[in-house]
Amino acid sequence: MFIRTQGSVDTPLVFYFSGNGEVNWPIEYELAAGTYELWLETLGRGDLDDISWDDIILRYEPSPQQNDFSALCKQAFPYPAQGRAADHNINFGGGNLDELFGIVLGSTQGRLGYKNDGQIKGSYRKACDGGVCLPTANTASLSLPVSRFPLLSGQNITVQYGQDKQLTTSDGIQFGTITTNYSASVDIKQAGITIKKLDLGSGRGGKPYTVRLAAGDYWIETLAMNDDTLIELSGPVRLFVKNLKMVGGSFLNSKGVNQRGDIGKLLLVTYDSLSMGDKATISGLVYQQEGGSKDAFIMGSSSYIHGRVSSPSIAVGKHSVIDSSGYSCGGSENQVDHYELHYGAQTLTCEVANVQLKACANGDCSTLYDLGANVTLSPTQGWSSNPVVIGASGSAALNLQRYQAGAIPLSIVTATPAAPLRCFKDGVLDANCSISFVDAALRFNVPTFYAGASGVTSIRAIKSNDAGATKVCAPLLTGNQTLQFTSIKVVSEAASNAVPSVNAAAITSSSNASVTFDSDGVGQLTVQYPDAGVLRLDATFQKTDATGTLKLTGSDTVAVIPKAIALQAQGLGVCSGNNDSTYAACPVYRKAGESFTLQASAVNIQDQLTPGFATSNKTLSWALLAPAAGAAGAFSPTAISLANGVANNVVANWSEVGVIRLGVTNFVPYPAYQDESPQLETVLRWSAPIGRFVPSDYSLSAAFITPACDVFTYMSQPFASSFVITARNLQQGTTQNYQGAFAKGVAQMVAANALDGVDRATRITQAPTLSWASGVASVNQQSPLGLNTRFDRAASPEAPFATLSFGIKVDDKDGGNTRLATPNMNAGVAGACSGAGCDAVRLGTQKLLYGRLLAGKDRGVDSANLPLKLLMQRFDLGGWVNNDEDNCTQLSLANSGFDPLPAVEPKDPDRKIGFNSVTSSYEVTGKVPPLLTKPYSSTLTLSGQTVPASSARAKQGEIVFHFGAPNVAVRIPYKVDLAKQPSSPTWLSDPISLQGEAIFGSSRGNDRIIYRREVMQ
Repeated sequence: MFIRTQGSVDTPLVFYFSGNGEVNWPIEYELAAGTYELWLETLGRGDLDDISWDDIILRYEPSPQQNDFSALCKQAFPYPAQGRAADHNINFGGGNLDELFGIVLGSTQGRLGYKNDGQIKGSYRKACDGGVCLPTANTASLSLPVSRFPLLSGQNITVQYGQDKQLTTSDGIQFGTITTNYSASVDIKQAGITIKKLDLGSGRGGKPYTVRLAAGDYWIETLAMNDDTLIELSGPVRLFVKNLKMVGGSFLNSKGVNQRGDIGKLLLVTYDSLSMGDKATISGLVYQQEGGSKDAFIMGSSSYIHGRVSSPSIAVGKHSVIDSSGYSCGGSENQVDHYELHYGAQTLTCEVANVQLKACANGDCSTLYDLGANVTLSPTQGWSSNPVVIGASGSAALNLQRYQAGAIPLSIVTATPAAPLRCFKDGVLDANCSISFVDAALRFNVPTFYAGASGVTSIRAIKSNDAGATKVCAPLLTGNQTLQFTSIKVVSEAASNAVPSVNAAAITSSSNASVTFDSDGVGQLTVQYPDAGVLRLDATFQKTDATGTLKLTGSDTVAVIPKAIALQAQGLGVCSGNNDSTYAACPVYRKAGESFTLQASAVNIQDQLTPGFATSNKTLSWALLAPAAGAAGAFSPTAISLANGVANNVVANWSEVGVIRLGVTNFVPYPAYQDESPQLETVLRWSAPIGRFVPSDYSLSAAFITPACDVFTYMSQPFASSFVITARNLQQGTTQNYQGAFAKGVAQMVAANALDGVDRATRITQAPTLSWASGVASVNQQSPLGLNTRFDRAASPEAPFATLSFGIKVDDKDGGNTRLATPNMNAGVAGACSGAGCDAVRLGTQKLLYGRLLAGKDRGVDSANLPLKLLMQRFDLGGWVNNDEDNCTQLSLANSGFDPLPAVEPKDPDRKIGFNSVTSSYEVTGKVPPLLTKPYSSTLTLSGQTVPASSARAKQGEIVFHFGAPNVAVRIPYKVDLAKQPSSPTWLSDPISLQGEAIFGSSRGNDRIIYRREVMQ
């Protein structure tokens, strides 16, 4: 004989026996919550016909440690933080007495579970509720199952992007590595499993959880939780983990950063290391075993534990918190609102009645009282337990035995805490509060089923026979019989006109159905119902013959639930894809943050409407389909209610850019009428892709124009333009998903002089481009600023543009759905624009000049130096004038910036400009024309804002070109090659002005002659 998990080949509990007579196997073994099989096998073929069985009885008691963590809290977690031995410690860090590091909240006058001051490390004086942490006493250890580590490996499972997977008993109980990718989820329905490694990849993509655990025990050797992953608990869970690492904002039994979950749901036991990263959050009781690695429990900066901790070593990082405030080991602080008894319509005297007692903390009993209660029931005899102790679960399962037929009134004799009693018969409020026992009846229990499907169950026609001091059940009907059925809609919307059927016979007010009973008095019922609701079915068999009349009755209440809630966005076009690029090609649906309308329909398995269904406040989930690495954003509403099977015109909005899908999270309809465990859920069904959502507008900020030369820029000279464009939603928040394939917006620069209405955008031949990252395109925001913009000059000289305004237009390349916010410029409109007449945002205004460089010509004696002026000029008032605002232009003798061989007379093919390494200076050398036999040389320097050198910067628009004395009469022509000058100032080009000449003669005349004029006759 052995017991094993259903479907498993592992048989941990085996009992061997031989011989005849009664077999008693006192197992006394703690099993995790789950489904188990009891098997009997013979060891030899010769034994096959030697065994007969009268009865097999397996008794079990729920483990209080499994579901009642309040008892564990009192045993091992009396303080917010504690150690269990003299060498255990907590370290708050800090090197300054008043520097804030880790803190504890919820202590009583600063008391922690340590015996002496040396166990409380760190110098921060206000770490415990604003005061000094005080030692009290070390606390007790927990009695826990023997460690199963290291775990055996098993099948590996990878849940891909966007997928949802359920693990049930059919998948086994032993796993190797389970991996989730972005927006994937795993719903584990079967407790008691082991996982070698559970690796949760970053990001839920709007889903409510990454992993959901059913109530029970779990053994995980390595648990890795990456950013934005969440483990949700369906009930009390004992989680045994060897190594746990939580990276970034990862959440265990918590909905978000520093958000408290139900502390009483989780007992986390770690055996080696527990590391919590920034913003990681746990809600529960955390117990770390001895023998782990050094500093095994590390709370990184700004990490949070809501609950209590018992560990050999706790390192509490900066701004991290252990928060036990408002939590007591008893659990909820609520009072009992009322008690409830739930039972069936009738019970045979040969059977026990199954009764459930609940302690309710609120009026609809959606919350159970978990502080513990003691109730004495009437009648006082016949109960499996009376008085009844209700633990932290808030309910107790009872049996009531009666050997006499009749109605037994039920009541409370005493209760602590005291509260009134409500009774429910087959889920319906029973004002009489009585349970009926009968000697003969029709017994059936239709399981909960999905609308449009069938609920199949057995029906027994049985009676009670005396068997000594007890009663036994015996079959009463066999063969084909006709039963009369009636149906009542216990819970249903008025819009429903659906009719159930039993064994293919429609049941209106009263109808007959044929049932075939076997020799044991067992028949089969197939109940069908296309709608959702709670039905009460009453069955009657009546037969009259010469011996009298036999009348049997029976009833059951059955919940029929929708298969799913189908969601559809109104006005949505076809949007499909498999990656960012394909989803980005979807038509525009709405702007981010703009309202759209949802329709919800509760449907059966044939996708037909179930108008009988109503529900309220069911969680809406959303998942990001694209961009794949985007932000989930905020979605509203977070819950939805349905009436008559539908929810019409639900106003929704999403704050981000991209494509999403929506669904109603799994929920249990009519939980009070479902007696299965686990109860049947209406499952999550994702909607078709909804989108594409685009930004509501573009906001321009940090905009400015920086002239290339202090207060002006030459036309065709690059200058700096800077701005930041932010893609925003309707609420003016940044749409972080506007990037990659979803960011299509491009910028166009416009220009107008003195807002004269002439758009000069075509002359802007160099303009900044947009590179989007997380919804922001930042242009030229870091020093040194890049020269990213150029306004070209015309073919012929023109007057200065004294106030040339530059602006930015943004084309969303998406049909004009997204426009610039608060535009204030239109280059094609004279004067100031207004309202819809504006299409750009002004960056700034500057002065643009049409410029040239004028190379100087002059003469002097060959025995003296000759300075020539290089003038930076602007075209103004119809002619060229010196640009005395130019203190920026730089010229250099290096890099062949001055051409010594212009195509002018006299020609000297040997003339060149080079660097003389002996004199460390530039010089021009050549031979005197026309004989070209006499050599010469002239040292060259430039001066402007500083002393003469090989390069100079203009001073008030002027640079002096110095020629050293050649000591020979010679003409030295030159040409300034702007393309080879520093910064290549080709914006100063001119076809005739760049060529100059230095003319040296043998005599300069008589110094006493003041003025000389040559008169031609």
